[in-house]
Amino acid sequence: MYIYGIFKHLKIKVMKNLFNILLLLLVVVLSSSCYDPWEHYAYPCADRHCDAAFWIDTLVQPNQYVDDNGFHHIEYRGPKYFTILAKLDEMHPEYVLNGVPLVGCAWDSDTWIAFDTISFRVPAYSILGLKNGQNVPISVGDLTITMTDLAALHPPLNIAGYQLNKATCYTCPSFNTGTSTMYSYNSKQQFYLNKRMVGDTITIWGAAFFNIDAGPKEEIQVEFKIVVDDYYGID
Repeated sequence: MYIYGIFKHLKIKVMKNLFNILLLLLVVVLSSSCYDPWEHYAYPCADRHCDAAFWIDTLVQPNQYVDDNGFHHIEYRGPKYFTILAKLDEMHPEYVLNGVPLVGCAWDSDTWIAFDTISFRVPAYSILGLKNGQNVPISVGDLTITMTDLAALHPPLNIAGYQLNKATCYTCPSFNTGTSTMYSYNSKQQFYLNKRMVGDTITIWGAAFFNIDAGPKEEIQVEFKIVVDDYYGID
């Protein structure tokens, strides 16, 4: 009976110790789940509300407008590009190093341009040809040069200004598409535009990043649905 009492006492003591250990682990887990590693850092933006404005540059597209469905309309009117601008909120001084803010913008689109055949003409001259009064050779005709199957040699171009080629590592952790501008509150991105895009709807994505270093971060994303019109018929 005495031996049984000793084992019973040890069993109760072990169970109490186990309960205390489990309770301690629960407290540690709950404490760590409430821990914010950036609680001692300042909020990225100076006014504690990060914001960014994106708009199509009216200098290149003076007649651009937004219709009732929220689609932006631009014109193909000669220039082979259009521009989207962005204005970012000012950062807290903690995120400005030597006058350079830790901000950035990223750009991408769903439209790709593939090249197939290019033809162009150059003047041809003869060794025994004539010369004009300024002693400049006179052309005897034109020579047409045609380059075919360019798609196999030249990778498609995204209108945001980048290409994906054979050397692109699609499985690398650093792989990312699009273009970007860094360390400026004012971002400007040009997008390619041509006659064949008239009547199409293209999608442009933009993103603003506040604090591109360690610490708390904010990100704002926008999307433009853009219809390309042709009011002037300029090729």
